[in-house]
Amino acid sequence: MKTKFSYKAFAAVALAGAAVIGVNAQMSLGTECGCPDLASRTDVNLTAIATGDELQGVTNLTCDNTYFIDDLLYVPSGAELYIEPGTVLRGVFGEDVDANALVVARGGKIFANGNEHCPIIFTDENDPLDGTYSVDIRGQWGSLILLGNAPNNLLLADGGLAVADGVGSIEGLLPNDSRNFYGGNDSDDNSGVLRYVSLRHGGTDIGEGNEINGLTMGSVGKGTVIEHVEVVANDDEGFEWFGGTVD
Repeated sequence: MKTKFSYKAFAAVALAGAAVIGVNAQMSLGTECGCPDLASRTDVNLTAIATGDELQGVTNLTCDNTYFIDDLLYVPSGAELYIEPGTVLRGVFGEDVDANALVVARGGKIFANGNEHCPIIFTDENDPLDGTYSVDIRGQWGSLILLGNAPNNLLLADGGLAVADGVGSIEGLLPNDSRNFYGGNDSDDNSGVLRYVSLRHGGTDIGEGNEINGLTMGSVGKGTVIEHVEVVANDDEGFEWFGGTVD
């Protein structure tokens, strides 16, 4: 089992799909699920409901609000983040030490359970979501990172990302912060659910030409559900796996 898999083709498919279906895809913003129109939603900075840089306990995000990812924010071990279908989250622009992204740490869970008519959309703060935002606009914020306790083939003796045998520090984030570690012995590890989720215009540069992937998965286990997820206009890989057993 290789430690790292990278599929830029997935991103290309998402881009091609966006070009074909255009406005129709952009306009699916949850109204069929009873969500208010975008202009009527209340803006909420996630740092306002976080404790420091963590969303602790159980956090519920609802589609009557638009949420701004205005920091490098964590769902730490033991915490759960629930996102209602039709919800829009916007990444605030930032680079290098000011890069903004959402990280689900080992032991944390995200339940972003959208559906065909009411997807959950992560995009950048300036996207009007009316089909006019160019796919050439990339790298405006970080994106979504899932870290789990499933196996990988890292060995400390090999150096690189390893901090111990079978444990690594995910690329691009601080290696001395244990919340950025991934790997373990639980093939059935569960990081939650991503279903009908769209990740757009991410991949900001976090230093030395290192961009965040659209969806980064470090040792994510097969208890995690990932279905109908697209990456659009990211500045690095669309999907990137570092070990793990997720289907």
